[in-house]
Order: sequence, then C-alpha cells, then structure tokens
Amino acid sequence: MNALAGNKTTEVIKFLKNNFDLKNHKDPDFWRILFDNSNSENLEIIKIVLPINKFLPTSLSKNGSKEIIAFLREEDFRISLSDLASNPLPEAIALFKEKLSKTKFKITPPICKSLSENTNPEVITLLENEFIKNPDNPNILWRTLSSNTNKDVIDLLRKRMNYENSLTKKRYQNLNMYHMINWDIVSKNPNAIELIKERIKYQNLPVNIDRLRDINEGQINWKALSTNPSIFTIN
Repeated sequence: MNALAGNKTTEVIKFLKNNFDLKNHKDPDFWRILFDNSNSENLEIIKIVLPINKFLPTSLSKNGSKEIIAFLREEDFRISLSDLASNPLPEAIALFKEKLSKTKFKITPPICKSLSENTNPEVITLLENEFIKNPDNPNILWRTLSSNTNKDVIDLLRKRMNYENSLTKKRYQNLNMYHMINWDIVSKNPNAIELIKERIKYQNLPVNIDRLRDINEGQINWKALSTNPSIFTIN
C-alpha cells in the first residue's frame, strides 16, 4: 500500500481514496509518502484526514504541487519553514519569502542548509545575504552549491572563492569539507568554465602550490574536467 501512496498517477490516487478506509489508516510511513506525492488529487484526501488526525507526520511543505502549496497558504500553521526552503517550486519559494518578510523569524541553520540544496535560482539572493552577514556561516553548504549550474550561483561561488583565497593557509586547510568550495565538483560544472580558468591561474602560482598541496578538493581535478562538456571554451 505504501508503494501505491507514492504513485503519481491520478487513477491510483482515486483507487486509494475509493477502496481504503484512509481515515483510520495509522501507518506514518504511508502518510509521509502520500504527503510527498505531488499529484494534486491528494489534496482531497489531505483535507479529509488532517482534521481527524492532527498528529500525522506531514511534509506538505516539500510537496511539488501548486494546489497543495496554496492549501498551506490557508493553513499556514502546518508550514515547516525548513521544508519549504528546500522546495524548488516557484509558488513555494514565493510563500517562503512572504513568510520571511512578514514575520520576525531568522534563517536558522536547518533553513540555511535547505536553501543550499534548493535548485531554484531565487534562493541565491537569500544565501548571498547570509554569506555577507557571516562568511564563515557553517550552514551554507558550499560543497552542494559547487554542482549548481545556475549563473547566480557561479557568481556567488566566485565571491566565496575570493574569500577562501584570503584566508591563511592554516584557516583554509581547517575548513570542513562541506563548508568549502569543492573544486573536484566544480571541475564538472559546465557553467563554471570562467571560474575554473580563474582557479587554474590561482593554483598554478608558485606561492599557492604548497597551500593547496594536501587539499584535493581545493584543486581542479583534470580527469573530472575532461568530462565537462564545456572544456573546449577554455583557452
């Protein structure tokens, strides 16, 4: 039955609704899967079940359905801000920004991590603001952002690169692997070619060879770069 809950086919959702006593179904895994299902047909089930059992595990804020995000606007006490921050749906990001502007809450560590994993380009401004406030913010996942192909992310990575380059050798080498740009990953990023060219020049400077000697993640990975479809634009 849990497998059916994850099926996004409208016929399957209707089958669940018409053939099972969902009001009395207690399996939390079933509901977790169903609430993640982005088929808007789920909304009818959700509206029936949630008032009956308010303790159901709900991840609706991560749902990819515009209709379900609209439902959360009406019942915003059900919103999980960290889940909403990870949702790339434009309607979800709009709701997140609205909550951010109308309330006094701060971007907490879990929210910052969720934003780092979000592929929607609109979250980059939020991350950049967090970076400006605290360049050492441990909740911005630079390793995750290293694979993001969005132009605005590349610009943010350049700012982070310049910051990392300004650190002493000891401070740079002590950075957590998730909190530094991973050049292994950037080497594969097809939209980061200009950034890669800058890094090649930087790491080839004699003064930086020793600085980067024991940090593989701090250097361009030539094997990975060979798989980058944009390599023929490098001069």
